[in-house]
Amino acid sequence: RNNSCPNFQLGAIIREAGQKFQDIKLNGCVIEAIISWDCNFDDSNQCLPTYTFLRLDTPSHNNVGFHLRYTDHYIGNDGKDERTLYRAFGVRVIVTVRGKGRKFS
Repeated sequence: RNNSCPNFQLGAIIREAGQKFQDIKLNGCVIEAIISWDCNFDDSNQCLPTYTFLRLDTPSHNNVGFHLRYTDHYIGNDGKDERTLYRAFGVRVIVTVRGKGRKFS
């Protein structure tokens, strides 16, 4: 396992953002994953990232969660054009990477 690039499970990301799956399962949510590097290049052991997770959408407002709409167009059995409208909900993760490095010379 590489500590500078771990694998996160979605449940762990949701918990680290201070949320519960029960609260987001219907509408989804938007989470920012912040990877912060603070490196001292004089000591190579001091260059590991920290990870922070924040929920960006506001559950108390009308624009809560993450969803998108899309359609499927097709010819029906009667030969007429038809469409099916889908509305999908999910978790959008926005990854932000920050860093600084320094070396004394």
